[in-house]
Amino acid sequence: MWDVARGTKVHESKDLCKGLAEDGALDVPGMAMRMEFDAAGRRLVVGTQEWCTLTMWRTADWQFIQPPLMMGHSVADLCFMPGSGGTLWSTDFLGQCIHYDRPPYRKGLDPLPHVKLNAPVLDAAVSPDGRWFAAGAMNRKALIFNAETFEFSPPVLEHNGEVTAVDWSPDGRRLLTATAAGEVNVWDRVTGRRVYAWPQEKAVVQAAFALGGSCIVIAQMDGKLLMREVYAGGRRPEAGTAALLEKLSGYRVGAEGQLLPWRGE
Repeated sequence: MWDVARGTKVHESKDLCKGLAEDGALDVPGMAMRMEFDAAGRRLVVGTQEWCTLTMWRTADWQFIQPPLMMGHSVADLCFMPGSGGTLWSTDFLGQCIHYDRPPYRKGLDPLPHVKLNAPVLDAAVSPDGRWFAAGAMNRKALIFNAETFEFSPPVLEHNGEVTAVDWSPDGRRLLTATAAGEVNVWDRVTGRRVYAWPQEKAVVQAAFALGGSCIVIAQMDGKLLMREVYAGGRRPEAGTAALLEKLSGYRVGAEGQLLPWRGE
């Protein structure tokens, strides 16, 4: 775990897991592929490969909220709807994005509300207002859907590599995508126009907005973590902008992407 503002390591992953592992609190059938906390930190949901299950715990006492639910295929990603009390989206390698109501989740005879892509879905995200659902797929496309009606919102966002990460800006106006080909793009949700690009030489496995949407943080396949400031004064960057648009928040980004104290120069 890292402190984004200071650019320093807070915890080693083994320290975060030590207590739970010793207590035997999280016994997951199969290999855990994805885990997600809700916004309040009161629920933890885990999706697995092999057994293809979805399980949820209450973090206060680590009791089951959702016993293992068979999904039919390996879970690729999980994301909670904001302020929903447990409403969840689950994606899988069949290209299904399934919408579950509040836990405990059930699979009945009638199909659950869902959207279907023609390729495995590698990452997904719900906009902060809960209105839009974005999915990044192995077929080099990112798509946006209305989270209430499940209707596709054009256009298709085309890429040159598998879309490994999607994330919404805090205002829900922009979508960040990253790919195995090293693409890092910011798109306008309404027009579908790319408004910012930060190409990389290495594959990007994850990307997210940080510090109120003023920065982008990316993780590369080689284990390198980079950050870049992209907005100034709330102004949306325009297509083809070559210079780095910085928001002076007390820090500056070094040449290698590291966060450094701002000295006012």
